[in-house]
Amino acid sequence: MIVGPHTNTNAQSSVTCLVLYAGQRPLTPAPLPRGGVLPQGGRKDSGFRRAFQHLAGCGALCLLLIAGAMRAQMPAGTPVHDVNAKWLTDHGSQVYNVKAPIYAGGAVGDGVADDTAAIRAAYNAAMTVGKSAIFFPPGAYKITSPLTIRGDRVLLYGYRSKLDFSSLTSGTAITITAAGTGSPYYQLGALMEGLEIVGPGAGSKVNGILFDTAAEAGPSHFTFRDVNLHDFAVGHTYSRFSYSIDWFGSDIWNTATAINMPGPQNTERISYMGGDIYNNGLVVNNAASPNGDIYFTNVSVDYNSRLATINGGQVFFLNSHAEFGNISVPIVTVTGGAAHFTFTNGEFLATGTVTAASIVTSDSSSQGVFFDHVSMFGMHSTTDFFGSGTGPVILKNIMNFPTGEDSHYVSQAENIAVDGSFEASSIWDDVSITRDSAPITARFTGANIALTQSAAQAHSGRQSLQATKTGGRGIPASFVIKVPIPKESIADSILWYAKPGTQMGTLYISLGWFGGCFPTSYGTMPCNRYQNVQTAIINATSSPIPWTAFMVGNNAKAPPWVTHAYVSVNMDSMNAGSIYFDDFLMTTQ
Repeated sequence: MIVGPHTNTNAQSSVTCLVLYAGQRPLTPAPLPRGGVLPQGGRKDSGFRRAFQHLAGCGALCLLLIAGAMRAQMPAGTPVHDVNAKWLTDHGSQVYNVKAPIYAGGAVGDGVADDTAAIRAAYNAAMTVGKSAIFFPPGAYKITSPLTIRGDRVLLYGYRSKLDFSSLTSGTAITITAAGTGSPYYQLGALMEGLEIVGPGAGSKVNGILFDTAAEAGPSHFTFRDVNLHDFAVGHTYSRFSYSIDWFGSDIWNTATAINMPGPQNTERISYMGGDIYNNGLVVNNAASPNGDIYFTNVSVDYNSRLATINGGQVFFLNSHAEFGNISVPIVTVTGGAAHFTFTNGEFLATGTVTAASIVTSDSSSQGVFFDHVSMFGMHSTTDFFGSGTGPVILKNIMNFPTGEDSHYVSQAENIAVDGSFEASSIWDDVSITRDSAPITARFTGANIALTQSAAQAHSGRQSLQATKTGGRGIPASFVIKVPIPKESIADSILWYAKPGTQMGTLYISLGWFGGCFPTSYGTMPCNRYQNVQTAIINATSSPIPWTAFMVGNNAKAPPWVTHAYVSVNMDSMNAGSIYFDDFLMTTQ
């Protein structure tokens, strides 16, 4: 090969560059080992070095011509690896290009031709080295049978490259196994990067990625970057011995279940950072008790039907945005001894219609559901309860916008009244007479009013609180139920009442704040300071009043001086007779 005469004008002289030989040998690069694999820092042929020794004084144009000529002399079919050098340096890996012809003719990557054989051939070649990477140049690769990848041996790397499994009818598209040793378990770092994995649809019987190894030291300490997956029955499944797996900037959409931890398995510390999980039936199913913990940080979970079903595992959201359309069932369900759901610092909102009786549900065997420093909007259930079930549901530092768009009550299980149904043998909560026609000397018995438990009427259970006024209209007769609350919290209350008799008049029921309360000799705690928040006025005729709920959800935070919330009942304007009260509930957030 001859690169023609070139004049170096900078040198003020004419220099003829004849690159004809390197020690009388043709300028031909040494063959790449393993038919299409470029080792990191691949060596140069000694003929190259001798040739470049002849380039002193040759200009930049000469160098460019030589580089082009070198490429022209490469054997036909030799792959060109445009792989990021830093990526190679980070992983110390040899890179196998699936389009290299040596691999079953090379993958086509047009989304039509079946590239399965070429990908398998590249994978088998990579496995002979033991620490290597498979490179998918930009394109769509049709894959017609499932793949199994040894995650501790081979990386999958692409650049907006699509792995198309849409022709599968059953099974799992990619199963990742490992046989690590030591602690931490042997791993390569970024197991996948720059890939889109496509299935046949959310209604299919095909799952996306399965992590599974039958023994300890399985698929662990792996990192995924920009690996997007969609249109599978299940997106990611963490089965046996899956540990410390991190996803960065990776999306999941259009699956029946985005993330599945079926359990009981040795699965723990799975994390998702950044990325969107949207338009799925269920975001996460976690039944991996007791160690199955999964973390979402700075993630958007949008327009999924449900957020989490947890049976024994733990799910944590931090600095995340959860947005739903229509809600017809609880979007978080927590059961089992170690089960736990936490959502901290983020937004939690519904933009559609809520027809569910509660937003979340938790049973008594679980650790509960916790929201802290969360902005909520549109989470208003048909019962006005955010939570249901017998387990803990805790709301703290909740910011509602606008007022009235969210459920006012936390859950029945979070009732801070000790015996709001008045089923015990005596009155347990702080119930006491506050107004009477004579000085008050006892909690339950006065000159014009008496408070007793009665089995004559009950909204639920066996009995209720009976308030009986003996004097006529205009004679003082009032009582209060007060409950200690956390400082600067929001308190909401429900009190059911019924009037079976014919007495007439006006009944006032109010919710408010107390502060500066002190004990008395007769067992109650009058307070020096109070503030009424809301009052309901009931005009009673001679007709009976069936069981009716006085519900106050004010979404107002208590002032700093408040130590108690109260519900007061003023019967001053009622005629003589009895009114019954039951199922008193007070929740705070």
